[in-house]
Amino acid sequence: MIGNRLKQARETRGIKTIKELSQKSGVSEGTISKIENNLQDAKTETINLLNEILKANLNWLLNGEGPMLIEEQPECKQIPEAQKQVINNAIEYVELMEKVSEGDIEAADQAKETFRKLKEALKNPEVIKQQPLEDELYKKFKEFMKREGL
Repeated sequence: MIGNRLKQARETRGIKTIKELSQKSGVSEGTISKIENNLQDAKTETINLLNEILKANLNWLLNGEGPMLIEEQPECKQIPEAQKQVINNAIEYVELMEKVSEGDIEAADQAKETFRKLKEALKNPEVIKQQPLEDELYKKFKEFMKREGL
C-alpha cells in the first residue's frame, strides 16, 4: 500500500520522524501519519508535496513498480538515429500545424513536406524493430501517431 511505501521512502531518505517530513514538506503530521498507517488516501497534491522531499520514483510510490528512488533508475537508453528522425519530424509537423491553424499559409507547404518526411521515416525498419523508448515519451508518441493516422 502507498502508506507503507511512503514510510519506507521516508526512512530510506534518513528522515526519521513524521514531524521532520511535515516540517520539510508543509504537509501536516496528522495527514502524513494517516497516510503512512493506511487510514487515509493521499491526494495527488499531498503526494507531490511529500515527493518533492522524498524524491521517490512515483511509479514505485503509487504502484509498487520499479526502483524506489529516482537515482536508482537505470540510465536512459540511447535513442537510435532513425527514431530521433521520426520524433523530430513529428515535433516539427505539430509546430507547423499550429502555425497553419493560426493562419500562416506558408507553413502549410512546409507541413506537407515534413509530413512526407515523417511518413518516409516511419518506413525505416529500425524504427519498428527497436523500441528503446520504453517510457512515457514512447507511449505518448505512439498515441500521437495513431491520432494523426500514421
